[in-house]
Amino acid sequence: MDKATIALLSLALLACVLGAAWLFSINEGLAAKLDALNRTSAQQLAQAQSDYLALNTRYVSAQKELSATSELLGTEEAKLASTSKQLSQAEAALNDSRQNLAGQQQKADALNKELNQLESSINESLAWFRDNAYMPVNYTWTADIFMTRVMSDCTDKGSLNLACVSHLMENTAFAIHYRTGGLPGNVNHFKGVKGTIDEGWGDCKDYSLLFKAILNSVRRQNASLSIVAWQPASSGDFRVYPKETPGETGPYWVYANAKGANMGAPQHAYVICYSVDAASGHCTVALSDADVQASQQVPLLEGAYAFEPQSGRYLGRLGESLSICTGSGCKQQGGKIWLVISDSDLYMYGDNGWQGYADYLSRVQEAKNGIPS
Repeated sequence: MDKATIALLSLALLACVLGAAWLFSINEGLAAKLDALNRTSAQQLAQAQSDYLALNTRYVSAQKELSATSELLGTEEAKLASTSKQLSQAEAALNDSRQNLAGQQQKADALNKELNQLESSINESLAWFRDNAYMPVNYTWTADIFMTRVMSDCTDKGSLNLACVSHLMENTAFAIHYRTGGLPGNVNHFKGVKGTIDEGWGDCKDYSLLFKAILNSVRRQNASLSIVAWQPASSGDFRVYPKETPGETGPYWVYANAKGANMGAPQHAYVICYSVDAASGHCTVALSDADVQASQQVPLLEGAYAFEPQSGRYLGRLGESLSICTGSGCKQQGGKIWLVISDSDLYMYGDNGWQGYADYLSRVQEAKNGIPS
């Protein structure tokens, strides 16, 4: 081998050695870099795994919270649905109540209207008795003349002769005649003082109501007059009309075998109606100092004087042959007074005892106060 070849080979060998060293040097750098890179990657992977675990933990917790929230939301939705249903039911009930209230209010208004009409009717009835308590003035000339004659012809020596009043009612131009009627039971059948004057007749209750008005008007002019009726006696005459005058020569009217019955000067007159038997009754007049203003006071009339307005005959005192009604079945018993008319009211005995228009008026007013407006 020549030197040139050897030299070339040496150079080639040197180049190879130098190249291998260079390559080795490069490989070492790469290995170091790879090792550093691997360490970095491992750290990053470890960190990533740690982050993943943390995130996963949070995710699991979030899932649990979401599940709990969803469950709670479901519960709340159920509550809301139940509340909504209850609200709908309450609204329906409220609408029903409104409709029912409207209906009840209509009924209340109708009842209140009916009670107002009843109240007005009762007040008219009460006014009717007040209006018929006295004789009307300047109503008819015959009535005015009659009252003048009562005061002049039937009063004598401080007394009013009831038989004389009855006589003038029948036998003068006033001309009020008695006709038999049935058992009194309805105030609508009362004609009233003016009605009896206009028609010229009346049954026992009309006659008694008119006589009560006459007595009240007489008392208004002279409250001190004694009231004298007549009653049967074994002998003697009771003078009816005219009153005695000095030197009289003309005829006069008397009840034979009768005497006077002085009842004093009681200040109040009442129409009283009583049972004759279970099927019939009669009305007359009673005089008393008791001023009956309420149904509970009717028993105060016990002891009052009673007389027959058709003739002026004395009937006795209440509590004797006639007495105030008390107890069950009273109206069917003879001589029991079950209806009384004062100057302001009518009192009737029934299942609840004595009741008057004023009592019914109070009950109507109480009923009205209980009705919603």
